[in-house]
Amino acid sequence: MTEMEDFVVWNEAMARKYNPDAFITRSGAIVRWIEARRLGATAAVLDCRPGDKILDAGCGAGNLLEKLKGFDVTGVDISETLLAQARARISGQAGACVMFGNAEALPFPDATFDRAVCSEILEHVLNPETVLAELRRVVKPGGRIVLTVPNEGLISLTKKLVLLTGLKKAVSGDYEMSDDMLSEWHRHEITLSWAREKCRGSVLLRSVLRIPFFFLPFHYVLVLEVKK
Repeated sequence: MTEMEDFVVWNEAMARKYNPDAFITRSGAIVRWIEARRLGATAAVLDCRPGDKILDAGCGAGNLLEKLKGFDVTGVDISETLLAQARARISGQAGACVMFGNAEALPFPDATFDRAVCSEILEHVLNPETVLAELRRVVKPGGRIVLTVPNEGLISLTKKLVLLTGLKKAVSGDYEMSDDMLSEWHRHEITLSWAREKCRGSVLLRSVLRIPFFFLPFHYVLVLEVKK
């Protein structure tokens, strides 16, 4: 098999093992609240307008697609398990569809979309820079790209404190939280400085949001504009 074919098989195993939808919906109250803040902020800064065509690259189980009701939105993912969850979640949602697709080789012509989002994906892929290039390619000049990435340093420190203080069950809730998901499923640590460096050239970095708070940034939300 090719490297990408091996990656698809590996990623499918990780998706089944760690079940990101369950993490978002079944973790303890504090994690669910942070994830709701991330999804809500991401949907808000996409600033979708009537008539916009929107891409969710790495849509997972469709948690963000669900926030974009009323818009023409396409989700792509390489996990058939997560795509099945996404199809069930957006069933009956007018204008929404999902399909198998690789964020490193998006199956769309240049300048297809007005908006694109890639949320909590760059850390998992083979080549994050290739994903960024593909997003630039498929978004129209003047369009918007929104990226979200985890602040792995703070998350790792917090997880260690949670384990030391015996609060794992309170934080994890009904989700089977792993002690080593970051090291097993995350292939890259996407730091804010890395993102600032890579988001140059054909895109402008307009703003960075810190979720849930400026002083407690478990996630970064980056708003980019494709140059005209």
